Amino acid sequence: GNAEANNARASSFNASIGNYPEISVSNIQHPSNVQLSVPFDVSWTVTNTGTAALTKPTTDRVYLSLDGTVDGNDRVLATISSNSKLPVAPNGNYTQTTTVTLPLDLSLTPGSYQIIVVADYLNNQFELNEGNNERTSIINILLPPLPDLIVESISSKEVTVAGQSVELTWTLKNQGTGPVTG
Repeated sequence: GNAEANNARASSFNASIGNYPEISVSNIQHPSNVQLSVPFDVSWTVTNTGTAALTKPTTDRVYLSLDGTVDGNDRVLATISSNSKLPVAPNGNYTQTTTVTLPLDLSLTPGSYQIIVVADYLNNQFELNEGNNERTSIINILLPPLPDLIVESISSKEVTVAGQSVELTWTLKNQGTGPVTG
């Protein structure tokens, strides 16, 4: 006979990975409009929708993004540990709040941006679905009131001699909406 006919056997069984936490971000809150150089609060909720308590330390990160996708072009606004919020039971949650200030910087032009919150951004916690660890929210960035200085007048002595110092006086006027400081 053929001795190769009995070399394979099929069997079925059920496998399970057991209970595990599953975290997701929701409820991002912040002002709709913010001014550069003016502090504002960002808060968010992280919910454990899994079947086991969240006990591993995780870290949440907040980004400012033009396109709503975390990449090297985004600005990190805050990195917050969740250690003080642990453990989080199944169906439990925690809320984080941080105060951020966007600098008055030429790279931040006024317009529409997105706040991105990523829970467990270092992927310390095993989960079946990492895709729900991130949430975005639209925010509008405005310029604060800024000074706009112009020279209103310049004067000097009527007679000057070549090669000698000349005393000049001038008057500046702020035609902007913000105060002049410094």
